[in-house]
Amino acid sequence: MKEQDESRADISRRQFIKVSGVIGIGALSGAGLVGCGGSGGAATTSGSDSAKVEFDVNDWDSVLAAAKGKTVNFHQAGTDAVMNEWLNTIVKDAVAKYDVGWNYTPATNTVDIVNLVSSEMTAGKTENGSVDFMWVNGENFYSMKENGYWFGPFLESLPNIKYCDPNDVNLTIDCGVEIEGLEAPYQATYGSFWANTDIIPTSDLPENPDEFMEMAKKYPGQFIYPEPGNWDGTYFAGTMIAGVCGKDVWDRINREAFKKEELKLLIEPALQYLRDLNPYLRNQGTSFPSNGSIAIQLFADKEIACCYSSTMPKSMIEAGTVPTSTKPFFLKTGVLHDFWYMAIPKNATNPAAAMVAINAIMDPAIQISQFQKVGYYPFTPYELMEDEQKAEYDKIDWSVGLLNPVDMLPYTIPQANGQNNDLIEEIWAEEVLNK
Repeated sequence: MKEQDESRADISRRQFIKVSGVIGIGALSGAGLVGCGGSGGAATTSGSDSAKVEFDVNDWDSVLAAAKGKTVNFHQAGTDAVMNEWLNTIVKDAVAKYDVGWNYTPATNTVDIVNLVSSEMTAGKTENGSVDFMWVNGENFYSMKENGYWFGPFLESLPNIKYCDPNDVNLTIDCGVEIEGLEAPYQATYGSFWANTDIIPTSDLPENPDEFMEMAKKYPGQFIYPEPGNWDGTYFAGTMIAGVCGKDVWDRINREAFKKEELKLLIEPALQYLRDLNPYLRNQGTSFPSNGSIAIQLFADKEIACCYSSTMPKSMIEAGTVPTSTKPFFLKTGVLHDFWYMAIPKNATNPAAAMVAINAIMDPAIQISQFQKVGYYPFTPYELMEDEQKAEYDKIDWSVGLLNPVDMLPYTIPQANGQNNDLIEEIWAEEVLNK
């Protein structure tokens, strides 16, 4: 789980925008592409040149027929052995039930996969691409969408969409960007804190930013968050902005695009809060970990007693990596709740097989297995699960290293608009770092 986070954090959003701007902006103008489905029921094809099968995106039997006998190529950022094992066993077996082969290719980070697809499309390889579907979200999704690099829409055609909450904003908006059926949920995250309760007792764990500041003052040097630009660092900054400035302000940051000076003025109370927090952080706010994995390693080495993460410590407690006294907690002023997604590139060789695989992964039983094996939450609301799935979910032991989403859901807030996330990262570097 730690390595998985690190793979997602190796490059900041600002760095990615620079990369994607070089590789693909506007590269598809007038290009001939694999046909997309949609509400009109247009036909498209699946398979290599020697075995193309036409199918209707909106006819599931047609999709299943086109996928049969194909091998789907899934690409994901990930060096986490536990996640990789889950993909190559449980997911592979679930996909095989539809007579679809499985080929998983891990990458160092998502940008590498985006660059691969972008390079192929820019070079005119608009069919038979290397990637059938991939893990993606945020600015990576936005950049590919802007370039016209996604296949679809396909989400509404998947039978297992019935397990999605239609009222969850994450089903329609990804970091402020309209999804429009071009990606499907993969897993859910809830931003939370971890505390070593041997050092910071449960009675001192905070529920709001004011109490968090008091904790930091009482235990100086025992907390650090990653630099925003890393996923967990940006999550932490958003958590405190929402907590200090209020959920109404955060809702605007989620839905509206601001100019830098406007946003800085809007969040100034939170910036002052973060500046006030600096003296009580490890290194007094003069330096921050470049990614969440480094912060977690500091926590594991007992150099700090509190950290922030978009995952839970359960598996690391069980493995003995972090202290058995580790307890996750959250602030009731706002828990950043997000989805990670799966999407199909426009030039996928086997888009039908990709749809089948995505639908299989969306099955609540597979989602629960992911949580049990890897630690990422299922996106499926409990009330939408079948009785058998609920029974399996009910077996989860919430007492060690886990927070029950039922407890967090009343306090959840969505991720910020992607453009505003970039600005928050820039503003933090100018107004908080070394201040």
